[in-house]
Amino acid sequence: MRVLMLGSKEYPFGSSAGSDPISSGGIEACVQNLSECLASQGTRVTIITRRFPGQKKREKHGNLEIARVGWLGGFHLRNPSFNFCAFAAALGGGYDAVHAHGPIASLFGWLAARLKGKKIIATPHGIAWAQPQYGFLVSRLLRAAEKFAYSRADAVVFLSEAERREFKNKMGFLPRNSFVIPSGIPLEKYGDGTGRARTRAKLGLGKDFTFVYVGRLAKVKGVDYLLEACRGLGAQVLIAGDGPEMQALKKSAPKNVEFLGNRRGIPGILSAADAFILPSLSEGLPVALLEALATGLPCIVTDIGLPVEDGKNALVVPPKNAGALRRAMLKIAASAELRKKLSTGALKLSKNYSAEKCAERHARVYAGLAPQAK
Repeated sequence: MRVLMLGSKEYPFGSSAGSDPISSGGIEACVQNLSECLASQGTRVTIITRRFPGQKKREKHGNLEIARVGWLGGFHLRNPSFNFCAFAAALGGGYDAVHAHGPIASLFGWLAARLKGKKIIATPHGIAWAQPQYGFLVSRLLRAAEKFAYSRADAVVFLSEAERREFKNKMGFLPRNSFVIPSGIPLEKYGDGTGRARTRAKLGLGKDFTFVYVGRLAKVKGVDYLLEACRGLGAQVLIAGDGPEMQALKKSAPKNVEFLGNRRGIPGILSAADAFILPSLSEGLPVALLEALATGLPCIVTDIGLPVEDGKNALVVPPKNAGALRRAMLKIAASAELRKKLSTGALKLSKNYSAEKCAERHARVYAGLAPQAK
């Protein structure tokens, strides 16, 4: 079976090294984890991604091949320009099915698949048109692209049941052939606590109780509400990530918040923290949350349909509510018993999201769409 992956703007994750001021996010982490596991299990995978300085145009590692293409910078140009170049490259490749991630990649992926007589699988990774960082015109264009691409895909893979419900609510329909398969992560990379003391010392954390947020700095992530919740809080808050809201957030941040920027050593940073916060307004199934669960961190998340249970493996608070976030932060910091309970629940829940299991489920979807593939 040969699968072409479209929509990942960076491979390996973190390799842009500042070449693009807008950082990559969950799609890139998801595609990397999925592709590497699929390849290790025998599926031949090609990822078409962007090329950064010092990277080869093509490289191959066993069943995994990476093809890199050009792109244009800028908030509104980077995604469509890359996806157009990826589409052009896809027309010359050999594969049995296309797996596209996100609306623009799914649109171009549909066209490439039809021209090549292949099947197209799409993963939305949330509903793009409803995200607050886009203006009216861009939102309308994204909605049209999402409706066209997802209604015509041979299969659509949602990351959770909640995402599928949100899709129907915001798009007004469900794709005719849809599946729910969560993101998967390599569980063995998380949770052993290796280097915790060293990382805390390097970050100057001392004995302060430490919360951590990991992700892009975009409006949809709700980090502005987190900063409001942190004012006067007797704890340190780490923000690991970058994005278009970085400078605005830095200007409004209280002194107990530290911005780490993009970091490759996320397992170490998570292990150095005492609790994890996800203040998002909308998500599919964020890889950062799965990483925090696998680390055994007590988690605070917003009530946006994530697969956690309030009080069992996370504390769940309303979105856009800094007061509720603050109360949850104080509650976790004050109770070692609660932290232990949530940590135990988090580790147990994380076992459902092994990269190997999720890759196997994807492979069955591919095989069902292209049973004669070689």
